[in-house]
Amino acid sequence: MRKYKTLLIDDNPEHINLLKSTLNLYIPLLDVVAEASDVQTGIQAYLKTQPEILLLDVNLENDTIFSFIDELKTTSAEIILISSHNHYGVTAVNYDITGYVMKPIKVQKLKKAIQKAIFNIERKTSQNNFSFSKQNEIPHSSIISIPGIQDVALISSDEIEYLEADGKYTVVHLSNQTKKVSSKNIGEYESFVNPKLFYRVHHRYLVNISKIIRIHKSGKPVCELANKVLVPIAKRRLESLYQFLNVK
Repeated sequence: MRKYKTLLIDDNPEHINLLKSTLNLYIPLLDVVAEASDVQTGIQAYLKTQPEILLLDVNLENDTIFSFIDELKTTSAEIILISSHNHYGVTAVNYDITGYVMKPIKVQKLKKAIQKAIFNIERKTSQNNFSFSKQNEIPHSSIISIPGIQDVALISSDEIEYLEADGKYTVVHLSNQTKKVSSKNIGEYESFVNPKLFYRVHHRYLVNISKIIRIHKSGKPVCELANKVLVPIAKRRLESLYQFLNVK
């Protein structure tokens, strides 16, 4: 059974031990490969072990975990924050976070966040694997449905530039510079569009990669589409986007 390499960061050893016990008992799919108590030892542990999932306590002694994330710059690992304070959620919005779990930890909340992380990992793995045999390929429709208030529009994938999350709705931007609002959320679209054609470059954006003409790396990374629209790329997804596009 595949296990997912996991790094734990918390400045309280008792909390580390409690979290490990919870994982061993309820979520055995995780393999804790390293532990750290501060930003610098966390960076060293990350570079040494290359974990797939990061379980991070937000409030460290004389610092916060956001310093650790900033120092990483880019990572393909799934980040789950753990905190006793919900006000850090405001800061977390500015980062590409998979989950935010409040203390005291509720097992179901932790499970849900980790299940989402594992789903993301497996999806990225399948996107980077171009050697599927024909019988194992999952067919994806070239027609995308966009249910609105009065009707359901059926749009060819080739006509879609990108999809933008807007709360529980999705704004679908088309090549003719018009847009349609769908009652489906962006996660639903991500689950059924062709993963070889669409890529989640940011938690808000799902882009048709055939429309990308340039990637701007300076400052905040963005991808430029054929219609000159600039779509933000989450820093920690930049590396995996390069792999997806086979950019060396």
